Amino acid sequence: MSPSTLFQLAAKSLAGGIHKENIPLDFPLDTKSSNAVFRELLELNPKNIKKLKTHKNQLSTLTELDLRKCKIDEEGVLNLKNFNLISLEFGYLRNLITEFPDYSRSQPVDIVGFFFREQ
Repeated sequence: MSPSTLFQLAAKSLAGGIHKENIPLDFPLDTKSSNAVFRELLELNPKNIKKLKTHKNQLSTLTELDLRKCKIDEEGVLNLKNFNLISLEFGYLRNLITEFPDYSRSQPVDIVGFFFREQ
């Protein structure tokens, strides 16, 4: 295993400060930094997914999201419209199922439909 790069250490440090709320994220990040910092934020706590909404301007260049450990609801999915995502992975979507009263386990949930629904 090779040692962490300075960039990786900086992303981890910034994510830790944002998570603890002792470093304000009041400046925009480039794409590589947005992806790395947000990946670290979700590793610290999957509930940090809510920071996408509060920091959408600073993370506007985010292109990759792995939400497999996150519980995400309809508002969270709709918030993803604010980003130009190239890679998106979902995990457990039980919170979305409650939005569909007719849902049965044999039917897939139409995630793409959330993006094009009228709000």
